[in-house]
Amino acid sequence: MIDHPIVRIGLLLRRLQAIETRKKFQKIVHILQVMGAPFPESYDFHHYGPFSSELRREIEAFESESLIVETALPVSGLPSYKVYPTDKLLSLLAKAPDLIEEEWVDWAEDLNGKSPRDLEGISTLLYLHQRLWSQDTWRKKFEELKPQLAAQYDWYESEALRLLELAGKQAA
Repeated sequence: MIDHPIVRIGLLLRRLQAIETRKKFQKIVHILQVMGAPFPESYDFHHYGPFSSELRREIEAFESESLIVETALPVSGLPSYKVYPTDKLLSLLAKAPDLIEEEWVDWAEDLNGKSPRDLEGISTLLYLHQRLWSQDTWRKKFEELKPQLAAQYDWYESEALRLLELAGKQAA
């Protein structure tokens, strides 16, 4: 695969057709990265879990270049946006006929079916994994970082472990 943000993000959006909310976009890319997909963006921990300023800037650049379009979603509270690829982006991808979709694109489809809240919980646990926290310390740290999600911890952990296994990885 050509190592360029247009290709990585383009393949992601071409397969998914749309990603509902920027938060979900951030979490999908982070989880894919932990699973081994070629997303080099660095992540720090923020209020909603792992967040990449680099990815945010790439998305803004894509929008300014008319490679994606964001439409406002009718939700209460903070503004939220759905991200779509444009014909311009899809056309650029079509000009690279030897471009093959890798396994991570299939993983993205599974992730896109989950809620932003669920992705936040899974992504937080995978962030701990990425930072070399042992699995037996995850619960306590997760409850400190995400008390509002603690009731669903067991499901988040099982999903995080399933995704690591799918990618041929193990928790420490």
